[in-house]
Amino acid sequence: MESPVPQVILEAGGKSTEDGHGMICQTCHEPHGARNDWMLVLPPSRLCIACHDDKDPDVASKDGMPFHKIGQTYPGFDPPQSLLDEAALFGANGELSCLSCHRLHDASGAKPLLIKDNRDSGLCFECHKEEKAMLDSPHDLRHSAPDTVNAQGQRPSESGPCGTCHRIHGWA
Repeated sequence: MESPVPQVILEAGGKSTEDGHGMICQTCHEPHGARNDWMLVLPPSRLCIACHDDKDPDVASKDGMPFHKIGQTYPGFDPPQSLLDEAALFGANGELSCLSCHRLHDASGAKPLLIKDNRDSGLCFECHKEEKAMLDSPHDLRHSAPDTVNAQGQRPSESGPCGTCHRIHGWA
């Protein structure tokens, strides 16, 4: 059986369990001689993408729709102070990283390991403040079409006002 740890992580110094089939702290962290922040074996987003290769910014989404690209700068975007206060990580010029929205070790119960709860699209609206205007409008399918489902089978009440049509890593 092949190791669940991608080769690129193993080559960077990541380890797995003795039988080679499990993840341990040293899969991602290199306690002695680490070359990256937080004692990581690879830079943060590269480490994430090593396992979550469907989020790779160099690979187009399966359906060809746009999505938030890791490492991309968006004109006029300044990381919101509210996320910086939550220790969100952005590049020097505001580039997105996996850690702009996700936190691995202390995600405060938000799923999927989000820096803050995205109920009712709260995390989305931190950066997309102008989009709050759609709340309670005909565009808000929680009110105008509450029984519709997105590609994940979620109704607007489950996906939130943004998640009915949009996904961070692709379209709903």
